[in-house]
Amino acid sequence: MAHEAAYHPHHETSVWPFPIGIGTLLLPVAFTMFFHYGWQMPGLVAGAVGLVLILVGAAGWASEHFRTEKEEGYGWTGILSFILSEIVIFGTIFAFFWMSRTAHADKWADWVPEGISLGMAGLLTLILWASSFTIFKAELSLEEDGDRGKALTWTFITFLLGGLFVVLHVSEWIHLWGAG
Repeated sequence: MAHEAAYHPHHETSVWPFPIGIGTLLLPVAFTMFFHYGWQMPGLVAGAVGLVLILVGAAGWASEHFRTEKEEGYGWTGILSFILSEIVIFGTIFAFFWMSRTAHADKWADWVPEGISLGMAGLLTLILWASSFTIFKAELSLEEDGDRGKALTWTFITFLLGGLFVVLHVSEWIHLWGAG
């Protein structure tokens, strides 16, 4: 009994998401200061500090990742926390958008300019969501099943969706550019 070993899963902790989060918070604040309030210098400083924090945080996190010898996997907790953080980030962006639009309710009726296709925007959004799902399936098939062929298939589908997204996005921008 003295020689038995217990398995203790690896818990990866890092300080680098904190500067990335602060930098991400500063960017919309900087845009608001610069464009809405007309505070150019404070807006530029806040934006520069935000970008530096994001870049330093990303570089630190990447170097920390590449120094790790063996990766234990992230599991469902990691995936769930990532998805929840994305919901919070994009929820905040959408809340900021809606709050800024309601502050200018008199201009709300003219919000969708001529030539903007909401159907195309919806299609592009669906393609992005689908590509997130396919890359998740690729990782899952590799981690849980060890099936490299299935992982490559899902990754190929992800690349196809990404290519379709880029082609449709470029064609939409060319159309809008031509419309003026």
